[in-house]
Amino acid sequence: MKRIFCLSIAFIVLASSPSAWAQEQIRNGKLAVTSAKVRLKYKKEDEALVILEEGRRIDPNHAELYPLLGSLYIMKGEYMKADSAFDKAVALDPKLEKEVTDARKAEWSSLINRGVNAMESEDYDQAISLMNHATLIYPEGVEAHINLAAAHVNASQKEEEWVREYVKTHGLEKPGAPESPASSILLRESILHFRKAIEIEPANTDVKLDLARVYDYLGKPDSARVYYQEVLQLQPENRSVKEAMANCYLREGNLESAHTIYSELMATGEVSPDVAFNIGVVELQLKDWEGAERAFELTVKGKPDDLEALENLSISLMEQKKYDKAIPQLEKIVALNERNQGAWGSLVVAYAQLGMNDKASQAHEKYKMLGGGE
Repeated sequence: MKRIFCLSIAFIVLASSPSAWAQEQIRNGKLAVTSAKVRLKYKKEDEALVILEEGRRIDPNHAELYPLLGSLYIMKGEYMKADSAFDKAVALDPKLEKEVTDARKAEWSSLINRGVNAMESEDYDQAISLMNHATLIYPEGVEAHINLAAAHVNASQKEEEWVREYVKTHGLEKPGAPESPASSILLRESILHFRKAIEIEPANTDVKLDLARVYDYLGKPDSARVYYQEVLQLQPENRSVKEAMANCYLREGNLESAHTIYSELMATGEVSPDVAFNIGVVELQLKDWEGAERAFELTVKGKPDDLEALENLSISLMEQKKYDKAIPQLEKIVALNERNQGAWGSLVVAYAQLGMNDKASQAHEKYKMLGGGE
C-alpha cells in the first residue's frame, strides 16, 4: 500500500504540471484563455504562458489568445514575440485593436520611463535597449523614437573607447563602409530615429531642428539645410535657424546665399559676436571691405581679445586705407601677440602713411627681427 501511495503521489504531481495538464486538458483556444486567466489571477504567469502556447498550437486562429500571449511575452522581455502576437490578434479580429493598443501603450510608457531614467544615469546601453523595445511594442509612439535618437546622440559624446566598444559589440559597423569615427556611426543611427519621428509628426519642429544639427555636425550642410528650411517654413522669424542656414551656405562655399541671410539678420536686429564674425568672413571673401569692417567691429565689441577678429578688422580697414582706425587694432594685436609678423608689417605701412616715421621705423625693425624682408 505504501508503494502504491507513492506512485499515486508521483502521478498527481506529473498530471498537475502545467505542460502535461495543458496537453491533456486544453481542447481549444477558448478553454486555454479561460484557464490562463485563472493562472494569472494567482500570479502564475509561467503556467499561463504554457497553457496559452498550447492553446495556440491546437487552435491557432483563436484571436483572444494573442493579446494575453503578447502581454506575457512582454513580461518575459521577449518583445519581438510580443509584437508578433499583438499583430496576429488584430489580424484575426480587428475588434481587438483597442485592447491590443492599450496593452502596447501600457508597456511602451513603462519602457520609456525606464529608458529616460537610464539616460539620466548615463547608462546609454540600457537606455538604447529599452527605447528600442518601446519602438517595437508601439511603433506609432513618437516619444520612443525621439528618445532613442537622443540616446544615440548622448552616447556618441561618451569616452572614445566606450563608444568604439559599443559600436563593435552591437554590430553597428557596416561591412565595406568607409572608415569613420565610432561617434559618427552612433550619430547616423540617431538620424534614422529622428526621421522616423518626423514621419509620425511632420510638424514637429524640435525634432527637425535636432536632425538638422546632427547633419550639420556630421559635415553634411546640404542635408542640414533641408530641415532648417522646413523649420523656417513653420517659424519664419526664428533667427537662430536663419543663422544656422547661413552657416551651412558658408561651409558649402555659397557666399551669395550666405550673404543674403546675414544681411537680413544684420538689418533686423542684433547678432552675436560669433555670427558677426561669420558675416565678416563672407564680406571679406566678397571684398566688401566696409561690410567686413561693420561685422568685425561687432565681433570685437563682444570679444575684445579675439585675435582673429582683430586681424580681420585690421585687414578691412587697411584695404579702405583707414590707417588711423587700423593702427589701434594693430597695436592691440601685437600687444596680445608680440610675434605677429603680419601685424608689425601693417603697422609699418599705416604709420608711414600718417607721417609717423619714428614709429614706422621701430615697427620695421621689429618686423625684420621676426623674419620679414626689407
